[in-house]
Amino acid sequence: MALIEIDGFDPADVAAFADCFGRTVPPIAVHPVGIPQPLPAGPETTLDLQVLAAAAPGLEAIDVYQGDSILMPIAAAVTSARRHPDVISMSLGGCENEQTAVGVRIVNSLLMLAAGSGTTTLVSSGDEGSSGCTNAEGAVLPVLAAEFPATSPYVTAVGGTNLELDADNAIVDEWVWNGSPRNTGAGSGGQSLLFARPWWQRAGTLNVTHPNRTVPDVAALADTGPGYAYYCTAPACVERLDPGGAGGWMTVGGTSAAAPLVAGGIALADEA
Repeated sequence: MALIEIDGFDPADVAAFADCFGRTVPPIAVHPVGIPQPLPAGPETTLDLQVLAAAAPGLEAIDVYQGDSILMPIAAAVTSARRHPDVISMSLGGCENEQTAVGVRIVNSLLMLAAGSGTTTLVSSGDEGSSGCTNAEGAVLPVLAAEFPATSPYVTAVGGTNLELDADNAIVDEWVWNGSPRNTGAGSGGQSLLFARPWWQRAGTLNVTHPNRTVPDVAALADTGPGYAYYCTAPACVERLDPGGAGGWMTVGGTSAAAPLVAGGIALADEA
């Protein structure tokens, strides 16, 4: 498994999570790309590693590629001959209208290379519902929010749901994540402005008439209520998720959790 990250993690936090739930943390290797040293601990990498420890503790290895943007870490993960990933998970992206044409072409080419070499790439679709795209003044654009690189036709975009469980912990029902009006946050998705509808979205049963790629492709638990149990003591985690608190145990949601959860499932399928 390869993770594409723009923050770091504290190994003690990941170990505390795993110890609590009786899981084993897979071997982790950190690869700073284009930066002099590993990045400070933050919420994204910490969450990805804890979800993977829960979902796929038997992974042979997790390679964490860190950089100050997604481009160089993706390139390093995709072109690594010695540590070629079976699965890539990435919980990063932004509205399509905020991307540069050159950046989109380069990243999409790398994702195409990954797909062609047998790597499955999972990308979170975003957490701002239909209102994630804004103009330069910050006004919400009247388009359904679709984020790149989730809209690349060479990745599987992961959206968000919530679940109802019975007393035996079995899923009774599942519905789209939309916290409004009680909580901000919802699974993003919509029609791409950059990519045509790929061949695998042209099946007649989809009943889709517009010509462009749509996201998400799949979805998993992302709602912040009840959310995922999560352990992080890093200042960046406390500032973002528990302002004024002391850190440690808290709950977190988002498609940033759904993406590594599905990625862990893909790894288990590959193993089988």
